[in-house]
Amino acid sequence: MAEILTNLIVALSQGCIYGLVGFSLMAIYHCVNMVNFAQGDLVMLGGFLGYLTITSLQQPVWVSCIAILIVMPFVGVIFWLLVKRLIRLNAKPVALMLVTMGGGMILVSFIGIPTSWDWLPVLPFVRGVWNIWGIVIPPQYMIIIITTGIFMIAFWFFITKTHYGWAFRAVIIDKQVATLAGIRISYMTAIAFSMASFAGGMGGLLIAPTITPSADMGMPYMIKGFIAAMVGGIDNSYGPLLGGIFLGVIEIIIVGYTAPFYGELATFCMLLGFLLFWPHGILGGRSGVRISRYG
Repeated sequence: MAEILTNLIVALSQGCIYGLVGFSLMAIYHCVNMVNFAQGDLVMLGGFLGYLTITSLQQPVWVSCIAILIVMPFVGVIFWLLVKRLIRLNAKPVALMLVTMGGGMILVSFIGIPTSWDWLPVLPFVRGVWNIWGIVIPPQYMIIIITTGIFMIAFWFFITKTHYGWAFRAVIIDKQVATLAGIRISYMTAIAFSMASFAGGMGGLLIAPTITPSADMGMPYMIKGFIAAMVGGIDNSYGPLLGGIFLGVIEIIIVGYTAPFYGELATFCMLLGFLLFWPHGILGGRSGVRISRYG
């Protein structure tokens, strides 16, 4: 029983990371109708910043958090400026996605070449393990779960209680009406890219002590985040997190009782099943109107 509960905590933490990536994809998708293919590489960048500050420079965790808070939104804005340039040229949506893919590949090379594409170990935020009523809990996994919860609560407060959040919500519901209301679409989209980049980098920093990151780690998280968004419902702001947790639990169950290969197989079979029989996801609506349901 204790082992099952420990595995459940691991699954929830892994699902939270998938959910953060899926949330990032959802935020950008509803602003510019495209998928940011560099989102997984932003997770990698967060892990690298953790390695640079905690392992290489031997700084405390709060220095890593400040680095994430400063660097990741800046990188997100850079990606938005690239996409914005193509939008002004009336480029097709596939061109927008390709420019994010190209930017992600440059980012991977920028990190991979200096590090010789080697593993980048990051020390855990808290040493040791917690033993609660016989349940062995690695603190890092609980930190992931708690931090993700705080982030989602902060997003809920932003989207429902602040003027910028209301403007952001209006842009997602109807861009033309939002423009007539005097809302700057470009500014709100820049916020979406910054927020998505920060969420991805935060996920990379949180997961880094448990996986030993590397420069080419981004694509699996990009794929899993996309699956989380589709399973949970990309029309709902909390759908990707639910889909990520669902995906994480399924993975742990399959891998724990079979082999790692079957975990990957089950993941893609689940995606195919949802696309065929439940294309809107668990929390998704049956029409585009449900995009507006951010409460």
